[in-house]
Amino acid sequence: MDGQWQTVNTQAKKQEKFLKWKAEKEKEDKEKGKSSKEEKKENDARFKKEQELLQQEFKARKAAGVPDIDNAFFSAFTEEQERRRRKDEQRKQQNRTASQKQKPKAAVVQKPTYSEVGAQLDTAALSGAITQYSNKYAGNYDVQLKCLADYLELLFNDAEKEEVPDKSYLDKLQFPLAYLSQEAVVVLVKWLERIPEDQLAAFFWFLVSTLVTVSVGKSQQKVGGEASKSSMVGLKLLVQLLVRIRPSVLSKNLPRIRSTYAPPAKQSSAYSLLDAKSLGLEPQYVPTLVWVFSQAYRQPALSLLAFLHLVFPAISEPTAQPHVRDSALSFLEFMLSRGADVPVEDSVAVSTVEKVLFCQADPKVNPRLKAILKPLLSIAFDEAAVSRRMFQMLLHHAASPREDIRDEALSRIFLAFSHDASVYEAWAELYPHHIAHSNNVLLYLDHHWENHDLANAVDAAKFLELLKVFKKVNEQLLTGTYTEAKSKKVRKATASEVVEISKFTVTCGVVKDKLRDSASVQARRSSGSSAVTQVLVLVAGSLFGGAVYFWLHCCQTDVCRNSPLAKYIVGPAGCP
Repeated sequence: MDGQWQTVNTQAKKQEKFLKWKAEKEKEDKEKGKSSKEEKKENDARFKKEQELLQQEFKARKAAGVPDIDNAFFSAFTEEQERRRRKDEQRKQQNRTASQKQKPKAAVVQKPTYSEVGAQLDTAALSGAITQYSNKYAGNYDVQLKCLADYLELLFNDAEKEEVPDKSYLDKLQFPLAYLSQEAVVVLVKWLERIPEDQLAAFFWFLVSTLVTVSVGKSQQKVGGEASKSSMVGLKLLVQLLVRIRPSVLSKNLPRIRSTYAPPAKQSSAYSLLDAKSLGLEPQYVPTLVWVFSQAYRQPALSLLAFLHLVFPAISEPTAQPHVRDSALSFLEFMLSRGADVPVEDSVAVSTVEKVLFCQADPKVNPRLKAILKPLLSIAFDEAAVSRRMFQMLLHHAASPREDIRDEALSRIFLAFSHDASVYEAWAELYPHHIAHSNNVLLYLDHHWENHDLANAVDAAKFLELLKVFKKVNEQLLTGTYTEAKSKKVRKATASEVVEISKFTVTCGVVKDKLRDSASVQARRSSGSSAVTQVLVLVAGSLFGGAVYFWLHCCQTDVCRNSPLAKYIVGPAGCP
């Protein structure tokens, strides 16, 4: 009993303490006063709770069959609730009316356009600003250049955006530099030409990286609830000027652009898209960087190098976005329309030819892209000078599981055989690691001997000599006495290579007869042509000697003396 009493007493004390705290809290709230909004919210919540409790009680009474004696109370409660609702609606309407009162409209200031800002640029003010930066930051070219960028950017930042006129692609490349007057351009060019090239290259990277960052929205972070805005016209002006007066700033930054904006490709010793993709720029960077590369259109070798090395691998993927692909193709179509035919670096040429092979074999390739594949192939593939790396790539695809790619690679190999004798040596070096591929080369030779006129396309004698070399390599591989050329290691053919060697031996026996016949025909043709040449030389010599004899012995006549040819035979004085 004592324990029970103590527990009840403790609970009573807690309840008493709570009621005391509640009374003090209510008193404190009443003294401080509450806002009408909080009061209304609490009242609404209280009335809602009371309504729910009363409705629950009413339902319980009705379910128990108790007579409904609280109709009057419910009617009064409903009337009070309706009154409060009408009062709230009336207050909202008053607030709405007050907010809709006519306010004096601020005068709209018409912003100037880019063209107007460029035309109104005072060259004296521009020269003064450049002089000020040069004097204030003497020797610090990085700060001087960035101050100039800020000056031009602020100049166009408050201007109204202006659409580029619908002109040719070449005309569009002139903007936004075309907004400036010729006098302002001359002032900028004269000052930029005095700055060291390395400083300009570093500043060019700053401009390009800023343009790319803004274009993908990374700098559009909200500050104080508003996104930072920039026209980027001033930066683009400087990019155009730098590429035109110093194209080397672009070529020096190409490796950095690739390492920053192109995903790293997996290494592949076979130079094959079957094993590793030759990746270009990431799609979100393509439009901005294509515009940067296109500014070097006066140097086709540089602009095409940048395009083939970085842009073409990105847009040739089936997943390339339409607007990304179209912006790049517009530039390439423009360059090809100008008859751009320039030498391409070997590594770029190999990756380009490989991409073209896969695009040609893709039935879903974009029609615009498909239309430029042949011109691209003519630029990247020179059958008269096929490098070892190019031949290795083609030889690798000679064993492709896709028939269309395999046939195109093999046709290019035989095109190289007919124009460049050095590929025979390259094939001899690559054969020990490409036995199955080499077997396909011989099979292609056998199947297309007559259809593609391969009898006249290849040097049959060199082919026969190569087959002898291959036979010796096969014997060494089978006996385990073959020595690698680079590592000097001795190795033996694997089980799969043994099968490939046996197939290659059978194919060699099939094509040898055709090659021997072709070699004898080519030899007879060569000896016959030399004999004909000797006969023609003898006939020409006899005719010339007879003509000289005739003129020397019959020039005593008047006809000889009066002939215009007499002076060439007996001299200007005529007959002796």
